[in-house]
Amino acid sequence: MYENLTEEKITSSPPTMTSSSHLEIQRMARVSQRVNLAQSTVFKMVAEGKFPKPFSINGGKATGWLSTTVDQWIMKRALDGAAKGDKK
Repeated sequence: MYENLTEEKITSSPPTMTSSSHLEIQRMARVSQRVNLAQSTVFKMVAEGKFPKPFSINGGKATGWLSTTVDQWIMKRALDGAAKGDKK
C-alpha cells in the first residue's frame, strides 16, 4: 500500500493545497489522541527532536500543529516500521 511513498516525498516539501485538502490546526489533546501517545510523551518527543515542534497560535498563548504535519509524521513512522519489517 505504501510502496510508492518515500521518506523524501513525505518530509521534503511543505503541504500543498488541492481541491480535496483540508488544513486544520490541531491542539495537543487531538494530536495526542491521533498518535496514540500520552501528552507528556509527545512533549518529551518534541524536546528530543523526535516529533515536530508545534507553532504559536494567537501570539504564543496557544500552540498547535497542522494536521498535515501530524499526517506526515504518522506516515513516516508507518514507513519506518514497514522497512524494519522487510529486513526480518
